[in-house]
Amino acid sequence: MKIRITKREKSAFATYEFANENDAARFLDQNGHSITGRFTSQYARLELEGAMKISDLLGPFWDGDAIRYEDQPTYTALSQ
Repeated sequence: MKIRITKREKSAFATYEFANENDAARFLDQNGHSITGRFTSQYARLELEGAMKISDLLGPFWDGDAIRYEDQPTYTALSQ
């Protein structure tokens, strides 16, 4: 499953896409984030079940073809 991470960097948004969790985990480690657990919910989409929970990032969210995570500034800006 693809992983997509969008973060606010300086005055723009940056989106990083990874083919799998292992690639995303390396990026997260290099950028000061950690995997804090796994997402579980009986009400969420099946695609999200077992997805990573990541420190300082919101999500997981379903993005049509990937699991998406966002930092708070990105979420705030894109949700208005």
